[in-house]
Amino acid sequence: MTRYDVVDEALLPGTPEEIWAALEDELSGRSAWWHPFGRMRLRTPDAGIEVGAIVDLAASPNGDVDARRGVVRITRRMVSVDPPNSMLEEYVEGIFRGTMQTALEPVDDHTTRLRTHWKADLHGPLRWVLRFLDMEATHHKLMAAQFEALRKHLTQQAAL
Repeated sequence: MTRYDVVDEALLPGTPEEIWAALEDELSGRSAWWHPFGRMRLRTPDAGIEVGAIVDLAASPNGDVDARRGVVRITRRMVSVDPPNSMLEEYVEGIFRGTMQTALEPVDDHTTRLRTHWKADLHGPLRWVLRFLDMEATHHKLMAAQFEALRKHLTQQAAL
């Protein structure tokens, strides 16, 4: 049974291709638009978003991803990739086991709906303590911060 089943979505300025490129830039380390709330990095940056790629992720609902405490650190592996439409990642290390589905859907020529579907359960020795925290609210807060940071990044890129 999956403990968490959470959907988050946002309307963002740009095409699915532009948003996919921004995600690739963040994952490869060419940008840091999600900092200080989060950092996503491919273990092999030159590989890009492809099946089998490993993503190390650190996220802080307090906006201090560089802190020693209060930061969630997890590792996900790309299970399926359909650029620029979707990707499915599986949690393989850290406090969660489950999946994160990301989908990009054009709304019009200049707007895209980014939708994430997180399905996971707690894993490891801390699961008994963490089960009393509101992980869904924390996830919503982190996704809202990511969407807002991505919105600002896309707006800045369009102005160049």
